[in-house]
Amino acid sequence: MLGASTAALAVMAGAEPDSPSNRVDPNFAASTWASVGSVVQNGNPYTGVLITRHHVLTAAHVTGDDPAKLEFVLNAGGDAAQRLAVKAIHRHPEWKGFDPKRPNDDLAILELAEAAPAEISIHPIVTGGLRKGMEFTAVGYGASGHGDTGVTVSSSPTVKRVGRNNVDALIPDDQVPGRIEGFMFDFDGGGYNFLGGEGLGNDVETTFAGGDSGSPSFIHAPGGWALFGINTFIRTFPDGPTKASTFGTGGGGMIVAAYKEWIEQVVRSTMPVAHRDAALPRWLPGGATGVPCAVAGQLQDGTCLDLMTEHHAKLPRRP
Repeated sequence: MLGASTAALAVMAGAEPDSPSNRVDPNFAASTWASVGSVVQNGNPYTGVLITRHHVLTAAHVTGDDPAKLEFVLNAGGDAAQRLAVKAIHRHPEWKGFDPKRPNDDLAILELAEAAPAEISIHPIVTGGLRKGMEFTAVGYGASGHGDTGVTVSSSPTVKRVGRNNVDALIPDDQVPGRIEGFMFDFDGGGYNFLGGEGLGNDVETTFAGGDSGSPSFIHAPGGWALFGINTFIRTFPDGPTKASTFGTGGGGMIVAAYKEWIEQVVRSTMPVAHRDAALPRWLPGGATGVPCAVAGQLQDGTCLDLMTEHHAKLPRRP
């Protein structure tokens, strides 16, 4: 049903007069998105988000194998105000490498060597209320540009951008029939709208580009913003534009609540002894995580759609 997908690469702007600079979130300590930092691997910036003072949630495919080559950079109060070393990498046990046909389980937790500053607010994780059409806000350190022309601005570990989109489709769990664990959207604009739904407008709607892998998506829940997803891939559609991160392409990621048991196991087993009483990830109560596959779509015989196809391309690297 869908065309080529690759690992998620930044938050794109619409066509002019919108611009990448309009999407930048200043590096203030009081920023709503202060807990979103840059996961720097061998000098290449990707993205992650604090889920405790000692743990960062990101995409598995950006972590590499050596924690000594990783750094988590926070910009709360200024450019690179906090640089935190990574003690260990905990990739989801079912992730075997990036597979564009089945992007499931592309998650990792980075265990930090020291605690993140106490003044940085950490968002709870939403566990219910998932539905198609739901609006989310993505925050990432990737590259940017205009939706009608593509990427023109390089990624940076000190520049984060914000944009919004809607959940247009859901990705089935590849282990448990009848449940979902991923989401997908299209980048409406320029006359394109492959997955349907309402567009959010030229100065609001976005997709990802190089460096947004591992970036968080949030929804507005009772009590404030809550973490919903980790963004992991971009994609094209059959008979649609083939230039990455332009109108008529799309993207998606993992639904964090689908991995609640694994996240809690890793956090509990790695929380420093002196901080065992520290706050674990906060989960907002809600309905069951599993959603029938029919929400994402079904073939005529009732079986779940294989939502992803084609090849995997290497992540663009920072120049």
